[in-house]
Amino acid sequence: MPGKKILHNARSERNRYLRTNPQEKKMSKRMQENTKPVSAIRSASTWLLMAALTFISPFTCSAEPKAEKPKETEKISPISFDLLKRCTANIDLKMHSLTLEDLEKYWGKKDVYFVDLRSESDYKQGHFEGAVHLGADIDEKKLERLIPNKNATLITYCNNSLYPTRMIALTYSCLPQFISLGYKNVYTLEPIWRGKGNMPDISKYKHWVKQQ
Repeated sequence: MPGKKILHNARSERNRYLRTNPQEKKMSKRMQENTKPVSAIRSASTWLLMAALTFISPFTCSAEPKAEKPKETEKISPISFDLLKRCTANIDLKMHSLTLEDLEKYWGKKDVYFVDLRSESDYKQGHFEGAVHLGADIDEKKLERLIPNKNATLITYCNNSLYPTRMIALTYSCLPQFISLGYKNVYTLEPIWRGKGNMPDISKYKHWVKQQ
C-alpha cells in the first residue's frame, strides 16, 4: 500500500543517516532509553486508575439506597361542626383572656410560657421576653417538646394581639386546641390596641425583646 511504502522509505532514510552520523545514533539511542520509564509510569498509573474504578464501582457507583416502604397514611377522623361547637361551648373566653397590664404578675414566675403564634420572621424581629415560637401550626409533638408540663401556664399571642389587623385572631382559634391537648391553664392576650387612648407601642414595652 502507498502509505506503508512511504513509511518504509522514511525509516530507511533515517537508518542510513544514523549510520553515517555515529554521534546522532548515540543520542537517538539515549532518547529511546529515557522514554521507557515514562511509558512504564503511564502504564502503571492507568492500571491503578482502572483497578480503583473496578474496586469502587461495585460498592459506590452501582450502589443504590434501599427504597423505603411508603408509610401508611394515618386515618384522620374529621371533626364535625356539632362536636367543635360542644368543645368550645364549655370555654369561657373571658376566663382565658389577659390584658397587657395583667401580664405583670406572670413575669419571672415558674412554669409560665409565652407562646408566639406568629411567623418565624415576625418572631425574630421582636417578641416577648423568653417567649417560645410555635407558629400557627399547632403541632402536638412540637408543643410537647417545647412545653412538656401540661400543668404549666401558657399565654398565647399573635399579630392580632399586638396590632390592628383584619386577620382572625389565632389565639382564639387555637385556644380549644391547646385545651383539647391537655393544657388547661391557657390564656390569650387581648388585643392591646382596643383600649382607650393612644395605641401602645409594643416595641417600647419593657419585656419586649427586639431583634439584635
